[in-house]
Amino acid sequence: MPPSPEGVLVRAIPERVKSEITFPRVVGYRLEPPDECLAASFDANSTLLLTPELVGPSITRTEGMIGQGIGPDLKHMESMRRTTVLDHLTQRLLERNWCDEEGQPKHYLFGQLRPIAQQWMDNYLVCEHGTYPAQVLHREPLELACERIQHAIDANYAIDRPVQVTLDTDNSSGSTRDVHFRSARTIDRTATLVGKSLWETSDRMCHVNYAACDNSWEAEFCRLVENDFLVRAYVKNEGLGFEVPYLFGSEPRVYRPDFILLLDDGKGEDDLLRVIVEIKGFRRQNARAKAETMRNCWIPGVNALGSFGRWAFLELGGTHKMDDGPDARISLQIQYLAAMRVLLRDVHAAAAARLALAGGSQPDIEYIPRRRGEFFK
Repeated sequence: MPPSPEGVLVRAIPERVKSEITFPRVVGYRLEPPDECLAASFDANSTLLLTPELVGPSITRTEGMIGQGIGPDLKHMESMRRTTVLDHLTQRLLERNWCDEEGQPKHYLFGQLRPIAQQWMDNYLVCEHGTYPAQVLHREPLELACERIQHAIDANYAIDRPVQVTLDTDNSSGSTRDVHFRSARTIDRTATLVGKSLWETSDRMCHVNYAACDNSWEAEFCRLVENDFLVRAYVKNEGLGFEVPYLFGSEPRVYRPDFILLLDDGKGEDDLLRVIVEIKGFRRQNARAKAETMRNCWIPGVNALGSFGRWAFLELGGTHKMDDGPDARISLQIQYLAAMRVLLRDVHAAAAARLALAGGSQPDIEYIPRRRGEFFK
């Protein structure tokens, strides 16, 4: 159905208020781990691939390094001792992430951060196509390296010392009630259109009349969640104003996830799980930074507030490799089911860990999908 010349009005429907979804407007994060016995939890996402493209020109003056700049030639850096590289990396990590309230580096933490940085260099710095460790001190890779290391430190304290989030002081929350805009996209009722389209949402599952999808995968996702008996409500993040701040290297950016779901994970209708969903294709460096910020900062920080309910993050990836069609739709269905199973298992595991820290316990709970027909019609 083609849109009118004025476009299709995408808006919240007052009669669907039972499907309203609210969210916090986070503008920043702060972490207060202990000053003694610092540790990091590295994983595959901690890896940094050092390539000629990332390093940049071979003749450079690396002012990203702390202290006097390096340069001007590649030979000078190639002969730099590994311990010197480690010292500079640790110093940058300290000055970038470990300052007091007056902005002064906590120099007494250098001795604790250095072995963590060394662990990262030994196991997660991968040099390709003729690059070598000293080139991590170039401006962009240096910031990315510090970001990887800091995310691993944050992850280590995510359960017992969660990140604290800072909310917008003028407007601390948002809602699906606020969605109201016009779109020139074509209405899609079958999840078969290629490109941008409007999915006509279920009147029992979405506060907003249409989901403004960026591709057919997102339209197919709408169809999946509308037929999942665990999902109570959902919304596409278009015109919603839901943004997640993150750093890419040293550059502040904002990230706009694709969907928010309300999911019954066994806690009952009065305590639904809010799930942020990202449907991602290529795993670029900034996609990794977004996902790590969601898992290590935004999710634990908002959950620690308690006033916005329980939140989790779900990422579906790799869909760019397949053409549109029945096989592609089945692929997304399989990804969705598998990701949901892992998500609910991890949610209960995290709850059990927090309960154990408080001296309690709870029985193991495993998400077991029912018959496929109960998920998809």
